[in-house]
Amino acid sequence: MRIYLVHANTLIIESPFSYFALNRIQMKVSDLTPNQLPHALAKAMKVKSVPVIDWELCGKLIEKEKISISPSFSRWSAFYAEPRADSREAEQVCDTAIEAVVKCYIEKKLGSELHIITH
Repeated sequence: MRIYLVHANTLIIESPFSYFALNRIQMKVSDLTPNQLPHALAKAMKVKSVPVIDWELCGKLIEKEKISISPSFSRWSAFYAEPRADSREAEQVCDTAIEAVVKCYIEKKLGSELHIITH
């Protein structure tokens, strides 16, 4: 197997059976797609398995992290109600309450921008 660094954000991986490129992109948490959310949430939660995003999980996040949710016109806002000295303040506005809670949690734990590996 050979690995080539094409430029700062692209790796080419070549093996006898395959050839593909991995790109590292920087993405705002607010721009994560529904398919990317479970993987980003797993990273934020520091777990290996990809979690199922549902109200059971979001309820636990809301209670444990003291995340507040509020409707704002046709969208939902999620934010930290009681920022602690050791935490980052985070707020996300999304189409659904679940998406807003998950993105708010990810932003608090990992920052407002993530590095995503794509191929």
